[in-house]
Amino acid sequence: GVTFRIEDGPHLFIERIEVSGNSKTKDHVIRRELRMEEGDPFTPVRVEAARRRLMQLGFFTSVEIKTARGSEADKIALSVLVAEQDTRDLSFGVGYSSNEGVIGDISVSESNLFGNGQMIRLKLAASQTRQQAEFGFTEPHFLGSDVAAGFDLFYKDTDYTKQSSYQIERAGVVTRLGFALDDNWSSTVRYSFVRNRIYDVGETASAAVKEAASADGGTYYTSSVGYSVAYDTRNSKKLPTSGSYLSTSQDLAGVGGDTRYLRSTVDGRYYYPASEGVTLAARFTGGTIGGWGGQDVRLIDLFQLGGETVRGFAPSGIGPRDTASANSDALGGRHYVATTAEARFSLPFVPDELGLRGATFVDAGSLWGPTTFASSLPGTAGGAPALRASAGVGLVWDSPVGPLRADYAVPLVKEAFDKTQPLSFGLASF
Repeated sequence: GVTFRIEDGPHLFIERIEVSGNSKTKDHVIRRELRMEEGDPFTPVRVEAARRRLMQLGFFTSVEIKTARGSEADKIALSVLVAEQDTRDLSFGVGYSSNEGVIGDISVSESNLFGNGQMIRLKLAASQTRQQAEFGFTEPHFLGSDVAAGFDLFYKDTDYTKQSSYQIERAGVVTRLGFALDDNWSSTVRYSFVRNRIYDVGETASAAVKEAASADGGTYYTSSVGYSVAYDTRNSKKLPTSGSYLSTSQDLAGVGGDTRYLRSTVDGRYYYPASEGVTLAARFTGGTIGGWGGQDVRLIDLFQLGGETVRGFAPSGIGPRDTASANSDALGGRHYVATTAEARFSLPFVPDELGLRGATFVDAGSLWGPTTFASSLPGTAGGAPALRASAGVGLVWDSPVGPLRADYAVPLVKEAFDKTQPLSFGLASF
């Protein structure tokens, strides 16, 4: 017979905490991640959790927390030793996308500004159909709290001439507050103010496009509040092989400004390591938008579908379309759903160090519900929900500038007025 006897050990308390190795990062930035102070009870579990949080900051190559006997038997001294790394990042690249042609971008960021743990970022990007500039700042512990506060300034000019015979210019500011609910759950609330302009409308454009350009002279302002809630257990943000991600968000426009709508979206992803070198992935995404206060949703606020979401179809290749216009302009929709099932696998005879993986996939989705004016046009098709589906193969490359992929997909189910595009290149978004 075996008898186990369990007795409480002595209660230990933290007598002092010493931080060393930080030539740039200020002591208070490190101490707030410990979530322990002098006089608090000591447990190894809390110490290990503190070490993980410090490593997740991305400021250090290593973090070591040592313990030593204090001045009395129930006292412990903690020594936190960190090894700092460069938190500045300069990246630039040139690539090619089947949707945008040649793409160039440059990004400068600092994730530990002046040693205070603040983040600042500047990004410039351009392609044959897009010019974009972004500037953002984040304070991860606003006024000493666990709330992250920040703002983003942006400018984006996009050419939709091929898809819908117009161009869009957007510029604005977003202020945000982020909350970490626990290790996996997070939430964000935000306020946005955006100037929208639709211009360079083609002479043969759809009457719905011309009507949108004539309203308010083609320029209007959107003032909105919104929130997002996310659950994330992925083992990597770039190319995960296990875990899940679920995000839902809503934005209410009409807190001032010229437009009123409520937009809701959901995005769910799941990754399962079926065997060594094989990952099964699934995704579901959907959204809906509706006007309120007697106002209809504006044309350029509607959803578009195709391209990366349902491969094998051209960008904006699915959904309501004015078949009577010269370009068969895409008109967008109020509602959409899309889903993907994919298997990713290592390539035979290709070293893992190259970061190349193969993929097979099946996509499906639908977009429907154009504006009231567009629905009244005799040439409008695709106003009701209808399934589209495709299947294909792809090649994923974990490149120095981010995950890139090339896909070849064949539509299995489509409508006669849809626009297809079998081959696509671009950044991996899933």
